[in-house]
Amino acid sequence: MSNKFVNISSTYHNAGNLPANYIANQKANLHIALQDILIYGSPFGKQGGEFYKCFDRRKHVGKLTELYPELFGTGKKPYCPTRPLLISVDENAMPYFPMGIYQMEGLNLYKIDEISAEWPNNTVNYICAEFTRRYHSHTAGLSIYGDATSQKDDVKQEKGVDLYRLMVNQLIRFRPLLMVGRSNPSVSGRGDFINTVLEKEIHGCKLMIDEGCTKTITDYQNTKEAPDRTKDKHTITDPATKRSYQPFGHHTDEGDYIMCSVWATPYSKYTSGDKPFNIMYSLPRNPKPPRPGAWEAYGKRIF
Repeated sequence: MSNKFVNISSTYHNAGNLPANYIANQKANLHIALQDILIYGSPFGKQGGEFYKCFDRRKHVGKLTELYPELFGTGKKPYCPTRPLLISVDENAMPYFPMGIYQMEGLNLYKIDEISAEWPNNTVNYICAEFTRRYHSHTAGLSIYGDATSQKDDVKQEKGVDLYRLMVNQLIRFRPLLMVGRSNPSVSGRGDFINTVLEKEIHGCKLMIDEGCTKTITDYQNTKEAPDRTKDKHTITDPATKRSYQPFGHHTDEGDYIMCSVWATPYSKYTSGDKPFNIMYSLPRNPKPPRPGAWEAYGKRIF
């Protein structure tokens, strides 16, 4: 049998066989690490390292009261009393129970504060009480985001009572809106979207983190990527309690949930390639003359 060779070209080297502007359009929607792999065919693409490859402390972290004094004032902590507060949680006990506290202006999302409740305060009661202590005078509204899988009955509570029902009850003075989705977006898909936002601010989405959110910053710098492009779930053991836990990825998880929710439309556009869904319906044989406007029921529909 004679030897046969197959030449598989990268997208870049196959540009002559692709539609006009195809590569330019792909580059506009891919962060730099995916461009290296999917367009240029690099065997050394940045995979398996940091999950948030495009996070840059110099770009995404700062003292928000100095960067945006017209929005947050000039006090020690960034906070705008006339804008709603958004909180997001990841139901986790070790090494802490995380809550992220955010505010928005347009599509700009600002992380203004964090709560990292360590044992023995890693409870719903504590994080809600601590939030209330910090923002007790807030009257401009509150929305709750977080892990969709926590919408399940807690065997330690009455039937129908889950994490979010407990939070709503304890934060009732703020008239909270529950904004948790039915399911979580895929880990790899939301990672690509968030990395592209971090690098390019696509669709006008922008994330800024106050420098006081030290646990959050550490998470963005240290959360690793697994070989399947999800988050690395390796654990370590606490020498005192002998309990195993994941050291990083908890504040970034709650961050993922809120970003994919408040930026739901840009996220949907990103995952669908900014293309409408086309559904074709075949025409019936010898149809009866339709009433005016009825052909739309058979023809091409774009949702």
